[in-house]
Amino acid sequence: MVSKKILIKTGKILLPVIIAAGKPVFDAARRKFSSKTATPVPGSILFCELDVGYAEHSGIYVGGGEKCIIELANIDGSCMIKRVTPEEFVNGGLGSTIYISCHHNTAVGREYIASTAETMVGKCLGDYSFAKNNCHMFTDYCICSSNIEQGPLNWEKLLKSLKNHEMKMTLDHVKKRAREIMNADQWLKWDYQAGRLPTGDK
Repeated sequence: MVSKKILIKTGKILLPVIIAAGKPVFDAARRKFSSKTATPVPGSILFCELDVGYAEHSGIYVGGGEKCIIELANIDGSCMIKRVTPEEFVNGGLGSTIYISCHHNTAVGREYIASTAETMVGKCLGDYSFAKNNCHMFTDYCICSSNIEQGPLNWEKLLKSLKNHEMKMTLDHVKKRAREIMNADQWLKWDYQAGRLPTGDK
């Protein structure tokens, strides 16, 4: 997540936007979300909008109480993995809507995704980069963590392989991966503000 302090300069807000041919890259489907709601399950992928809809923040729902989301946060330029509440997850974003990975109007998630995220809480994963070493890379890492024949992904090795790669880690990339691995073809709203936590949470 990009700090507001970094965005404000000489009275103008500088948006963290990926530019292609002089135009911001939008998620074309973002404006077509259903008004239906869903409740996340452990391993569900979550995201919210940042800065007037020009960028997004993603993370992993793990349950287990109020701090039920694990995210990669940009703290003083470093990538820190931390547990947060839904309110903290959207803090600094546009509005308060969180979207959940779903299939046929039902939230989808994988236990291994939640487990991978939990093992990384408290770790620093190097210097933050808006284009690559960011929240979407962390989310993608968790989704793919049990899909590698040689064993769990190695974060440093992954960063090294992307260093000279043109690919940028965006929400579109995360959505594509979630569809391939989790069959997530919908992104429904989570009505967390109604105090409706998933069964088993306290």
